[in-house]
Amino acid sequence: MAAADKYPPGVGKVALVTVVHGEAYEQHANRLYESACEFFMPNRGWEFIQLEGRPGWPDATLYRYHVIREHWQEHKMARLTHVFMSDADMVFEGYVGDEILGDWGITATEHPGYVGKARSELPYETRYPSKARVPDVWGERYYCGGFIGGEVHAFRQMCNRLRWRIDYDRDKLGMVATWHDESYLNAVLAVHEPEITLTPAYCYPDQDDWYRTFWPMDYPRLLVAVDKPAHERGDR
Repeated sequence: MAAADKYPPGVGKVALVTVVHGEAYEQHANRLYESACEFFMPNRGWEFIQLEGRPGWPDATLYRYHVIREHWQEHKMARLTHVFMSDADMVFEGYVGDEILGDWGITATEHPGYVGKARSELPYETRYPSKARVPDVWGERYYCGGFIGGEVHAFRQMCNRLRWRIDYDRDKLGMVATWHDESYLNAVLAVHEPEITLTPAYCYPDQDDWYRTFWPMDYPRLLVAVDKPAHERGDR
């Protein structure tokens, strides 16, 4: 069954997008959708868009912004006001609403493993001349790749910037950033800062014991990164 048949078309102006490859992640996407029907944008119409990602690791995540842009016209995303991308292996456990909607820019989520950390502890790409490199004078927060979005034109522009950096490194330099698409995302956001920064509540680790030892505060479990077996981690 095609993704378009599984997920009824929305009637709103907000899209929740996930890019997946492999049966295991298709099942995760189903659970993401089911939880979103209960907790995501309860006072708005929205639609769920599942796209077929590229196979293999790290291509399954590295190229997901490419995949979104390749299907931009097909899904008529320009008619939307906001687009949000989530990892497929996430589940909504609490209400997520208009607080994530900005007016003009990107909405990004602080990485649960690095919230409150000093600049020197953030895992930015440091290798020169990678286009994921973040010089020491830039960057104050490290953002996760699991939930990212924003105003539709800002999101489209962000996708374009990410595609260019990723393609440059692979095609010109024969390299990939250490943390793949997340490294490139942080390089872009270090220059073009988000309009809205969300707490780790929007990428909450399923097993939180270690994180809670250094978090500056308690966060609610709004959007949870589901713990999964090791054999599932090669696809997305």
